[in-house]
Amino acid sequence: MLKNSNQGRAMKTTSKHPLIGKIYDSVRDEDEDRVYEMWHASDIASCPRAQYFHRLGIKPTNDVGMGKVLRWRIGHLVEEEIRTHLSKIYKGIKSNQRLTSDKLELTGEYDNYHEGTLFEVKSVHPWAIKHLINDNKPYPSHSYQNHAYALLLNEQDEPVGSIVYIYVGLDGQLFVVEEDIDPNIMGAVQRRLDSLNKAWKNKKLPDCLCEEKTHPLYNSAMKWCDYKTTNSCCDPILINQLEEE
Repeated sequence: MLKNSNQGRAMKTTSKHPLIGKIYDSVRDEDEDRVYEMWHASDIASCPRAQYFHRLGIKPTNDVGMGKVLRWRIGHLVEEEIRTHLSKIYKGIKSNQRLTSDKLELTGEYDNYHEGTLFEVKSVHPWAIKHLINDNKPYPSHSYQNHAYALLLNEQDEPVGSIVYIYVGLDGQLFVVEEDIDPNIMGAVQRRLDSLNKAWKNKKLPDCLCEEKTHPLYNSAMKWCDYKTTNSCCDPILINQLEEE
């Protein structure tokens, strides 16, 4: 009778192994802060004041933790794998192109673009796939992000008619949903940019929307605000601290 190869071994299952801290420290050392010289399409659905703070160069007060950062890194590797297959399916597809608009003061790097269609690859927790299947629509923040890319592409005379979202669960499950460009969302993105640019020009803080739990973008974006603390969110005092540095 074959014996279990682990029989008689002392299995170390503790989550306090010192190697965990060393790996997180290494991830932290490689984590680079994004430079915000313009508004970023990937943040367009987040709180307006948070975007303003980012552009001012204020460091986030909400520590997401190195565990989440590592998860995001793993997610990027998953996305790269999907992109290699998209390039086989759609000949001539363009990937990871950064676009910048001085007029909109907006920059963004879309995932993939082919003949009028954006292909957005997102890695998600396995439980999120079930939620997406039930709703059969993309997360609102992802929709805003890609409509911002559409604005940038339109400036380049490369019109966008539809967006395909490829959600990849970290267990390997795939879910794909497609939407046509929505004039209402496009208008909302344009108004957000107009508001941000007006606030930036006049050096006036835009509103913080992070506490509006009924806001359609709350669950997918604003509840995760980078400037949320225990007692407040997007506190104007952060500007004073920036001036003192």
